[in-house]
Amino acid sequence: MRRTLFLISILLVGLLVVGCSSSTDSNNENNSDNNNNNNSSSNNETEEVVELSLGHVVSTDDHYHVFAEELQKQVEEKSDGSMTIDLFPQGQLGDEGTLFQQAQSGTLDILVFGQSAVTNTIKELAVFDLPYLFDSVEQVNEVLSGDIGQKYLDLMSDYDIKGLGYLSAAERNVFSNKPIYELDDFKGLKLRDSEAPSYIRTFEVLGAQPTPMAYDEVYLSLQQGAIDGASAPPHVFLADKFVETSDYYNLTRAFYLPAMAAMSQKTWDGLTEEQQKIIEEAVAEAIPKSVEHYMDNYEDALAEIEAEGVEIIETNLEEIQEKVTSIYDELLEDVPNGDELLKEIQDAVQ
Repeated sequence: MRRTLFLISILLVGLLVVGCSSSTDSNNENNSDNNNNNNSSSNNETEEVVELSLGHVVSTDDHYHVFAEELQKQVEEKSDGSMTIDLFPQGQLGDEGTLFQQAQSGTLDILVFGQSAVTNTIKELAVFDLPYLFDSVEQVNEVLSGDIGQKYLDLMSDYDIKGLGYLSAAERNVFSNKPIYELDDFKGLKLRDSEAPSYIRTFEVLGAQPTPMAYDEVYLSLQQGAIDGASAPPHVFLADKFVETSDYYNLTRAFYLPAMAAMSQKTWDGLTEEQQKIIEEAVAEAIPKSVEHYMDNYEDALAEIEAEGVEIIETNLEEIQEKVTSIYDELLEDVPNGDELLKEIQDAVQ
């Protein structure tokens, strides 16, 4: 009897040990699962999203903004949402000179701007202000897509800016209340244009009277007859409603304004190699969209300008070109290595 009771006691102890062991293992597994879940939750909460800002000064219909929107889309897709770009168009953050300074200081991450806006800072870029340096938008874009264009992007690193690439250049033409058929028709015209020295000197040599004023004063000045004309690409002429104040859009084709995309060097240096690669790949995707938009918009804008009752003049350029290219030496005086830079471009377009 005692032997039977002893065996039963041993059996009961064994069962208790097994039960406790199973309970402990189960608790350990549960604790491990809870710890894993907590770690996963903690990782998700601490993963940072890189938020970038992009500024430009033109309208949301412009090829600048087409580039910006495509860049925004590509960056977010390629990074699976870990990088985002907030867009600030239409000069919300200031003029192009201000945007450039903000990027230098790191308060703005990405900007799109016209080359002439920063020639006071990067003087070599003033070579692109020479009149009749190129024959067409296509020619400018081709030159800038190669080694020459890369040279000027690399140059920006000296100014705390990372050059990213070029959008389509824009063809600037003179619009006016008097037709410009040939050289003599420039005489006495009061024209507002960019304050770039090459622009001003070009119109002086052609016999016009360059008249400085803020861009937002041009519309009223044309209405009141304070000036006879100004210059702008076709789509800008249309978007800013100069069709209401001008009778002629003259295809003078003197200046082609390169458009550039760049990034704060401070922002760039703060990105990982993978994030930098995402930016570069996104830029490569966005640029063709922008160029295509500009080229399509150019033809559409000319057609609409004509439909609005503004006469498009095919200006005879031969004498005009001869007149202004004769002052290249003068215009290059303040451009570092200007003669060498000009020769590189001329060799590329021949």
